[in-house]
This record gives sequence, C-alpha cells and structure tokens, in this order.
Amino acid sequence: MSQYIEPIIIDEDEDHGADAPTVIDNEDGTKTMRLSYPVEMRYRRASDGKCERTETISELTFRAGTGADMHAVENAPRGAAPRLLFCRLAGITEKTFDKLDLRDIGAGMDIVTDFLPKSPKTGPIA
Repeated sequence: MSQYIEPIIIDEDEDHGADAPTVIDNEDGTKTMRLSYPVEMRYRRASDGKCERTETISELTFRAGTGADMHAVENAPRGAAPRLLFCRLAGITEKTFDKLDLRDIGAGMDIVTDFLPKSPKTGPIA
C-alpha cells in the first residue's frame, strides 16, 4: 500500500485579500469558516514522488468536541493542546495547520472556544 506525504505549497505571490474570515453556523451544529488565505495541498506518492492530486483548502468546518477530544488533549504534550484541539475539531492534519495564516488560526480558535463549555462566573454572590 502506498503512503502519501503531504507537501504543502502556498502561492506567496497570489493576493488572497485581507478580509476577515466568514463564519457560517450550519444546521447540524457545525461552523464553517471561509479562509482569508487558502492553502494549496499537493499529495504525492512516497514510492516515486509523483503528484497524485492537488487540493485547495478554502474553508474549514468545525464540529463540537467529544470526550475523545478531551482525552486526547489531556494526553497531549505540554503546549500542544490548543493546536491539537483545533486540528481535531476542524478535521485537518497538523501539517495543514502549520501552513494556515495566523489570522485564520486566530479566527478558528475563536470558533473552538465557542464549542468549549462555559465556566461558572466568579465573584461575590448577589
């Protein structure tokens, strides 16, 4: 069985604009974010290096987390939890995450935060 290596190629000369990512609340509870800076992925066969296919990722769909996600995050190396949770909820690999623009990552982290349980308020009881 052939293994695929995921080299990621970004066209740095292309102007993708600087609009803030658009977020859509889907009927199934997921949230879809259109990337301000799409990422082009090229999938190659490890055996001969030939390009199998190319895919442009222009949006990410985030789902609500599960107990399995919480377990994975609890067992993640120190400092890796936010990245791991982002990747799991968006259904992307860490290699794809590494190529996302920081502005898109920030907007995506806002979505991830929306899926987290709200913590109780602190302060004096009225």
